[in-house]
Amino acid sequence: VERTILVSRTFRFAVALAQHRRALREIGIESVFSQTWAVLWFFAFWPGCWNICYCFPGLGNSIRHGRHPVLGRILAGPYDLIHARALRRASVVLAAASRDAIAAHQEHLRRLGTDIEINPLPTAADVELFKPRRPETVRPQRGCPADAPIYIFVGRLTAVKGLPLILEALQIVRQSRPEALLLIVGDGEERRNLEGLARRLGIADAVRFLGMCPPEQVAQLIACADAG
Repeated sequence: VERTILVSRTFRFAVALAQHRRALREIGIESVFSQTWAVLWFFAFWPGCWNICYCFPGLGNSIRHGRHPVLGRILAGPYDLIHARALRRASVVLAAASRDAIAAHQEHLRRLGTDIEINPLPTAADVELFKPRRPETVRPQRGCPADAPIYIFVGRLTAVKGLPLILEALQIVRQSRPEALLLIVGDGEERRNLEGLARRLGIADAVRFLGMCPPEQVAQLIACADAG
């Protein structure tokens, strides 16, 4: 039986921080790095002077694309206003995004009354782990057919990622290459809907929902694929 979580883990974490705020001061914590909006809000609005470094987990309104899409649409406006105000208290703001995307979001924040500099943060990758490998040596380890076209998606299963389009594309590919296979690595609120869509498209046997995987396994799965 699935349980509905009315209070998100993010908010509960912020409440826990509030309960231990004195202990944080006592052990000398004065600088904070976070990618979580609730943590930013806590340190931005709680009395006291904190040195805050905030890294956007994704430019845009994250609550709109969260795990509760209907509630997210209702709260998107207030979230934008509060988040923009909280960002004024941050000492450093980072985002792993293009300069054009950063400039566009800075302009959006200016319209909300917040004029800050968002610094680009290059996305890092372990080049020793995620290095080219010969598919024929990796596919048997992961139970993948040797000669089939294999495609892969790695990421959170959420509406903004456009996964229905990928499933529809696979349906077209399967008309000429019926052995084609799609690997979906990751989890999220859209998984059940995507599994249902795969069944309706008649490609459920060609889509492997693998859930969350450790980095070494992700690297092997990527090496198995012809495209991602």
